[in-house]
Formats: sequence, C-alpha cells, structure tokens
Amino acid sequence: MDIVTISVPTVVNSFLFESIQLTYGEVAVYWIPLDTKRHHDRILTTLNGYPASIKDFEFLVNYSNGTCSLYQAGSINSAYRKIN
Repeated sequence: MDIVTISVPTVVNSFLFESIQLTYGEVAVYWIPLDTKRHHDRILTTLNGYPASIKDFEFLVNYSNGTCSLYQAGSINSAYRKIN
C-alpha cells in the first residue's frame, strides 16, 4: 500500500487556503473533502491505497481572498509519473 502526500502553500498571491477535495474520473459528479493539517507554511493531506486503486483520483485545491476564488487541480497519477 502506498501513501501519497499532497502539500500545498497556505497562501498564493494573497489567496488563503480553504480546502482540498478529491474526485474520480474526467467528469466529476462528487467531491470528497480531505482532512488537512497545517505544517509551517504548508497544508498537508495524505491518501493511502494501492497504486492501481488511487492513481486515477484527482484533487482540487481551493483558495479565496474574500471576493474571488482560485482553484488548482492535480492528479494522484502525476505523483507516480514523477517517480518512474
């Protein structure tokens, strides 16, 4: 079983971190909020599972400055591509 850690900054250009959500597949019909922890100036969350089961998950990181929102998307599969 693997452990994938997602690490994002707490602030991006005056936009404050709000949440990380997980989904599966190209057309997201659900978003699962992930539990996060602050570590210095980073936000961390982990996902445990076997590579074949978790590599197709995607995540969305939400930021806001009170008037606008900023979203950053990523995929768990990208972590495996960096290793291989």
